[in-house]
Order: sequence, then structure tokens, then C-alpha cells
Amino acid sequence: MADTIDLSAALLRMGYTRPAPSNRYIAGFGDSRIFLSWSGSNGNDFLKSWGVMTWIQRYSGGAAACPVAYNGGVAGETTSDMLKRQAAFITLLKANSINLVVVWGSTNDRTQGMDILDSQRNLMDIVRNFQQNGIAVIVVSETPRGNGSSSYELSAAGKAAHYAMHVWIETVLSQMCAVANVWDRWVNVGSGSLYYALTSVVRDGIHASKIGAQLAGMVLGPIVKAYCRGLPDVPESNVVYNATTNPRGSLTTNPQVAGTSGNINANCAPTAGSQLADGWGAELSGGSISGLATTFSKTTLADTFTYQKVSVKGISTASQTELSFFVDVPLASLANGDKVKAAGLIASEGVGISAVGLGLLLVPSYTQKLDGDESDPTLPYPSDNTGVLPFEGPILNYATASGHTLIRVRITLTLTPSRDVNCSIWFRKIGAVKVAY
Repeated sequence: MADTIDLSAALLRMGYTRPAPSNRYIAGFGDSRIFLSWSGSNGNDFLKSWGVMTWIQRYSGGAAACPVAYNGGVAGETTSDMLKRQAAFITLLKANSINLVVVWGSTNDRTQGMDILDSQRNLMDIVRNFQQNGIAVIVVSETPRGNGSSSYELSAAGKAAHYAMHVWIETVLSQMCAVANVWDRWVNVGSGSLYYALTSVVRDGIHASKIGAQLAGMVLGPIVKAYCRGLPDVPESNVVYNATTNPRGSLTTNPQVAGTSGNINANCAPTAGSQLADGWGAELSGGSISGLATTFSKTTLADTFTYQKVSVKGISTASQTELSFFVDVPLASLANGDKVKAAGLIASEGVGISAVGLGLLLVPSYTQKLDGDESDPTLPYPSDNTGVLPFEGPILNYATASGHTLIRVRITLTLTPSRDVNCSIWFRKIGAVKVAY
């Protein structure tokens, strides 16, 4: 990425030596900006594409993962509300050996008329309570809000206090914990002392869009990585799982996407000469392909490895298009109680993308464990070249009693309806793996 963070310099500015490794599972604590990172029910488990936690996973280089079990966000809460329930949340984290939390909250204090000094004291206590229980803290130094006509406008005094809170977190609270400055990436500098958010980064004046969540993840991810100091947990070779000789091998075939004999369904509207990796399939899994054409090819990126590339061009219809690229898990490889996840490396670029996801499709429940859920088709996905990012879906706790007839690793490319489309994705090291954590 052209816009990167010098992690060593950032840590030095925060007064930190290199920290001891943390559990790769991390938590979030705060208001709706944390809470809205996850969704799902009745067997579905989604990391939302407008949620910061999915982008933290990616921009931490895969060092961290963010399960919904450690969603400590509650919509509408003030720092006083957060303090009241913090003890119970700390108990949850300690019981599961979680020792790193991202805290994002205080903007609701302004709408509730709280004195900024009380907000500051509350946030100091929240940080201290986590630290005294062995849980390291990264605090987001607030984010801009409002655009002049949203439901989240503040009075002139409220705007000044909101900005002052940002400055205080950056200059004072940063002396006791790590701080992530998302403000500078979100603020519309042309709005001056109104401190409005850029139109592209929020969807309603305060909550992150997909682009806003990506920008927040670009700030938070490298800081999280310094604590977790891990590597992405992806299939590393084409040697498949064997309980005796390769227990951490890929459950699915050909994660390195070698070869060109995969099956591309005609409903994808592939161009002549399109090629898909051996053992893989591609299909139109939702909406209409009318007006669009796909090209499947093999290419080498800057890291010199071969990737599967899929490009889509044309003008989409009013029906949202979803394409899936998939490989199935042999059910005979699974035993009751196994923990299974989809993981891999994906890059994307171009206009017309609504979401890029990686997960497990479970049949007959037709539920998903998905990293990168389509949050809102009216919101664009980042069009810049994301670079190769690690994707990691939520864990499936496999149970034979569930009677699965199909478990499928799926990359989903969802396209924005009714617009020009010219985009590509690249992927490799994609598959399902068993994990012990």
C-alpha cells in the first residue's frame, strides 16, 4: 500500500518497547462502532465489511482474529455505561485468556450532556481496569461525526468538546496506553472547526462505511500486530490434511490454485479462454449476470507467486450480482468436535465491488461462517488495490449431529447493482483448516 504505517516509529512515539506476544484472539469494547462489527443468528456468524474488526484482522497481517464472542460493544452507551458493565466483560476475557482489547467510545457522552472531564476520568478508569487485570488496551482517539444534516449533529460546544476529547486521548491518555489516530483519516479538513466526517467514510454521519472501516483497520491493524506478533493462519502447501502425517494440512484440495482445469459454470458468463485452478468451481450464486462478463486467468503478483485472478467488466443490472469461487471439504476428514475455519490470501481492486468475502457455506442449514459480509449494497467497497490481505472466517465447531451434507469454502465477490463494473480479485493459499485454539 502507498499509505502505510512505520510501526517501529509509531511505537517509539507511544513510548513502547516491543510488547510480549498476546493471545491472537482479541476483543472490542465500546459503543456501536465496536458492536456493529458482527452480526448473524441461527447458525450464521458474520464479520461485517463495514465493521472495523474484520479490517483489523486483515491489516494485522493475520496476526489477530476477532470472534463475536468478545464483542463488548453496546449501541448508544456512554463511558459511564461502559464502566458499569466492564467488570463482567473483564471476567469473560480472563476466563478465555484474552489479553488485548480495542476500546472505542465516548462520542455518546456529548449527546448525553456529560462534562468532558467526567468522560476523561471514565476512560482513564476503563483503561486502568483492563490493565490491572493483565489486559492490554488500544484506544481509538475518537472519530469525526456529522455532516450538517445527519441525525448525529452536535452543538458548537459539543463539537469543541468532541475535538478536545480527541486531542486529550492523543496527548494525555496515550501516556498510559496505546492510541490509534483514526480521526486524521476520517476528518473533512475543509469543514474546519465543524469537524465533519468525510462523506466516504461514514454511512449516516457517525458509523463507518466499508471505506471508513478499512481506513480504521489500516491504523489499528499494525498496532495490534505489534502485540500479537503472529503470522496468518492459512494453508501453506498443496499437501492435504492427514490425521497422522499432516494434521495441519489443508482440508480442501489445491489451496495454491495450481493448474487450469477447474469448472467455470456458464452462468458466470466467462470470456473465451478463461481458466480456473484445478479442483475449483465457479458459479453465479445470486442475482443476475446480465450485462457483465468475467475473465478467469492465472497471474503472478509482486511476491512472485501464482494467483488465481477473476476480472468482471460491464454494466450491472438492478439485481445485485454474487459470484462464488469454491472448493469443498471432504466430510470424511472431519470428526465430532473439530474446529474448522476458512482462511486465505485475497487482493481486490476496481469499481463496482460491493463486498469480498471468504467463509464456509454449510448445508443443509444454508448458513455461513463469513469474513466480509455484504453489509449494504448501496455502499461501495474500497476500490484501491488493497494489496494481498489475509482473510479468516469464524470458527465452525463441527458436530456430527448437525448432519452436514456439504461444507464448502467460498470466496464471494458481490457487485453493486445498476452501475459500471470494472474490477478484479486475486487469491491463493485458500482453503479450510483445522485449528486447536
